[in-house]
Amino acid sequence: MQLRSLLIRLQLAHGIGYAGMVRVLQACRRRQTVVTDPQQLSQIAQLTASRRSRFIADWQAADFQHRLKRHAQVDILTILDADYPPALLEGYQPPLVLFLRGHRELLASRQLAVVGARQATSYAERAVKRLLAPLATDPVTIVSGLAKGADGLAHRAALQFHLPTIAVIGTGLDISYPRQHSELQQQIANVGLVVSEYPLELV
Repeated sequence: MQLRSLLIRLQLAHGIGYAGMVRVLQACRRRQTVVTDPQQLSQIAQLTASRRSRFIADWQAADFQHRLKRHAQVDILTILDADYPPALLEGYQPPLVLFLRGHRELLASRQLAVVGARQATSYAERAVKRLLAPLATDPVTIVSGLAKGADGLAHRAALQFHLPTIAVIGTGLDISYPRQHSELQQQIANVGLVVSEYPLELV
């Protein structure tokens, strides 16, 4: 098994967490080998007794195999991949694994983040359109969170002005939140990119 595959499996497993995954990644690199035994993994990750039991039980469960199969067709970016955005490495806890739907190459594009209030007013809508309209002649990718309010306005304006857009969501790719953004999320997946740190949720 490659280290990248192990990292994805750890992301899908229950009980290990971010710190444990980092310890495993560092240990495998140091040893120049890929550890796959759940007992060894739990020791390297320094899991507590309760979390160790949960992790080992999940790693060996049929449900975990089902999770792996469900994600086999999902586009996945890991911190080990060549196209992992360098800017993400500047964060306190850069995501080790990201789940993608859409045009992955947009991660390397020039980007502008737009965020704002959840209870956006008509003024916010006018302001967003006025700010983004001039960018149509000098394309930049609009990044936002697909939340209610200003985020949704930013994505809709980007689509209106034919600007690429990236939605970074706080659920699995199979969930739309808020629900009224379900169609918008699908539009973005078709012409832009939807990014999530979270695995698929629905069975």
